[in-house]
Amino acid sequence: MLFDALLEILSLHLVPAYVGVVAYPDKLRALLPNNWQLGSHDKVVLWASVAIALFFAIKLLINTRIGLARIHFAQQTAVNLSTRLLDAYLHAPYEYHLQHNSAELQRNLNNGCIQLAEQVLVPLGDFLSQGVIILAVLSVFLVYIPVDALAVLVGVLAVAGYIVLLQQHGLQQEGREMQQLH
Repeated sequence: MLFDALLEILSLHLVPAYVGVVAYPDKLRALLPNNWQLGSHDKVVLWASVAIALFFAIKLLINTRIGLARIHFAQQTAVNLSTRLLDAYLHAPYEYHLQHNSAELQRNLNNGCIQLAEQVLVPLGDFLSQGVIILAVLSVFLVYIPVDALAVLVGVLAVAGYIVLLQQHGLQQEGREMQQLH
């Protein structure tokens, strides 16, 4: 998660730097030592373009690998949980086995653990990863443009709070309707 955030921060810095190389080549020459021979502006733009394309291709590969690792972790956690639950079922008292169909127990065990992995652990990992990235980007913005970043943060939090209130009200209303049906 932190590596994702680091890559995003690097992306935030590379794009404006690239635009600066393209738009203001004289400022780039002023920043570098005199003994560096950059060549023509077209050559500098070409190599900067290759470098930024290469960075984003590597970033894409790394993000894909991190996503696969997250999914593997969730699936492995589901397998471990399933194994522990099966062990508990097998060590249950004999009367329990007489009252319950073992095929149904095994089906419930497999389906429940797979659902846990796919519907809870993977989205939770994605949510946490995106949250860390948002916090990292926001912290960079707070350093460089504090007033604007705070204004955006307040606006986004206000909209998010309003959406949560709307969803909470809708869920409460739906819950009341479901209780009246039963």
